[in-house]
Amino acid sequence: MRTISCHPTTLPFIFRSIFAPWLMLAMPLTYSDGWACEPTALCIEESPLTGIPRVILFATGSNALGATDRENLERLATVLNKPDFQSVRIKLVGHTDKAGTHAANIRLSHARAQQVMNTLILRGVLYERIEAVGLGESQPRTPHLTGMHQPLNRRVEIFLIP
Repeated sequence: MRTISCHPTTLPFIFRSIFAPWLMLAMPLTYSDGWACEPTALCIEESPLTGIPRVILFATGSNALGATDRENLERLATVLNKPDFQSVRIKLVGHTDKAGTHAANIRLSHARAQQVMNTLILRGVLYERIEAVGLGESQPRTPHLTGMHQPLNRRVEIFLIP
């Protein structure tokens, strides 16, 4: 792995060279349970994935994608359909805030991940390459404060697996 310069940011990713010197894929930092992580640093290098967000945010109680989200997913699908990316698998992890019951949050988080998956499939990414899971409110990105439902917790995280 090459050394590249990093700067602080709020995105939870480090980068690794996977396929070629110019190609960098996001690999999530993980806790011992293997899932979400705290924000750390984002290492910057020009690649086909530069500028494509790896987190999609949602409104309370909704799994609807906004126009910008659809555009970003279209850009991601275009990259994932390139020959250098054909072996990359995609893991979509849906989350919610604490609004609603646990069962409803599990369903909603899964529906969010499914919505992102369906969008990628409609843009040519093979179904077999994508895994979509919903974790409900169990892994908040920001603390749940009484009476406040943090927008960063209503998300789908996109993980690319070489």
